[in-house]
Amino acid sequence: MTTAKAKKPAAAPDNKSIEQKWGKELVAAGWTAIPNVIFDCSRQLGLKQLDVLIIVHLASFWWTAGNDPFPTKETLAGKIGCTPRTVQRAIAGLEERGYIQRHARKSKQGGNLANSYSFEGLIKAAAPFAKAIMDAREKQKAAGDGTAKPKKAKPLELVK
Repeated sequence: MTTAKAKKPAAAPDNKSIEQKWGKELVAAGWTAIPNVIFDCSRQLGLKQLDVLIIVHLASFWWTAGNDPFPTKETLAGKIGCTPRTVQRAIAGLEERGYIQRHARKSKQGGNLANSYSFEGLIKAAAPFAKAIMDAREKQKAAGDGTAKPKKAKPLELVK
């Protein structure tokens, strides 16, 4: 009787491992973790370069799970180098496609605060691509001796 080996969850990156790649000074200024599938499958997800850039910058304000980021459009525009209106249009497009959900926030006095943004739709849309990439890696590993590093996956097309 054989038993399946339990898969070890991937370790979350920490400052030390990131520092080894990027250097102490850059890491001390802050870093953002984003799944590669967002970049590798951006075309298949219908993401334009500006969309990916906005996702990256929104994610840089997303410090903990359950606490959605809430930078202003002006802040994002300043970091990206475009107008707040350009950011607004791009976010509206991401929202239309269901990738980002915008939530209005109010102050205790009733005034408007910067919207918060949820990535639930993007996570859900990217999950099948992530699964396909992992399946392809497993297939490649099973076909080989398991010692070679898997090649970068070609763009995937999912059958809907």
